[in-house]
Amino acid sequence: MSAGELFIMVTHLSDSQKKRLIKWGEQHKNSKPIPIPDDFFNRTRVQMIGFKHQFTKDFPIRFKQEGWKIIDFNERGKYKSEYFFQINVDKPSNVNEDGTNKDPAFEYIKSTGKPYLVCELSAFRENSYKGPKDDWLYTLGWFNFLRQGYFPNTNSPEDRWKQIQKRQKINMSDWRFGDGGYALICLQKVNDSTLTPMHETHGKYRHWLVQVINQIRNLYPKIKIIIRPHLRTKEGNYKLIEGYIQGVEISKTWEDRSYFEGGEGLQKDLDGAKFVVSYNSNVLTQAVLQGIPSVCYDIRSMAAPVCLRPDQMNNLKYVNK
Repeated sequence: MSAGELFIMVTHLSDSQKKRLIKWGEQHKNSKPIPIPDDFFNRTRVQMIGFKHQFTKDFPIRFKQEGWKIIDFNERGKYKSEYFFQINVDKPSNVNEDGTNKDPAFEYIKSTGKPYLVCELSAFRENSYKGPKDDWLYTLGWFNFLRQGYFPNTNSPEDRWKQIQKRQKINMSDWRFGDGGYALICLQKVNDSTLTPMHETHGKYRHWLVQVINQIRNLYPKIKIIIRPHLRTKEGNYKLIEGYIQGVEISKTWEDRSYFEGGEGLQKDLDGAKFVVSYNSNVLTQAVLQGIPSVCYDIRSMAAPVCLRPDQMNNLKYVNK
């Protein structure tokens, strides 16, 4: 008899049948015990499960902890896990035209009611993802990888930051407040999960971009504005703005980058910036570490606590280090 058949029988027992079973159990309690499976459905108990299809070339992660497993999604019925390991978070682009999910793992994990760790690429991208893949670092948070996630790191020592800083050769600089320079707007991948709130409030990426340009132009009428697209920012979101709004240009180095980070091209743009603006890009983290005043439009961004709010853009010295 399968576990499923047994389950159906048990759920259809009457109260009197249940009482007889209990009585039978009392009478036979000294009998040789029957081996108890891991749970009622004979599933294997584990501590953490991740689904193999989510571990792409960008996330070549392997579990070494005992009780942590990476399995095929269709094998999920064989295991009972205390926690789940999820790559990124669900986003609108995960839905097909017919309403079904491209990746059903997100909904499944939520449906279990179990806590889940969300993994994303590191918030510190400068000189990242080089060398042996076993040494690559990632961001982890319970339920989300941004600030709305849960991070049990209160009163944590700074040893991990020191390790990252040394490994990636990250330097921290004092704030710079020069008279020259341009406003650098760094765009992101349009369908990235981090931009979901922006799409909910502005509809289109270009609507947000035009609003930001207008805000900068109102506060700094003569400043040059440089737009730095992401490699996967659709041209329609920024191409027509150049030449249409005076003093707005597209970065000449935006394609000079590596797969995971902005590289030398980004650094050239940062070197000449008076301040940096982005919705919630990791570029803000890099800019702040270099002492460049930065404006963040999303309080969930990891860089938000050390960035200016949009309503503080009029005085760059509001930043605190």
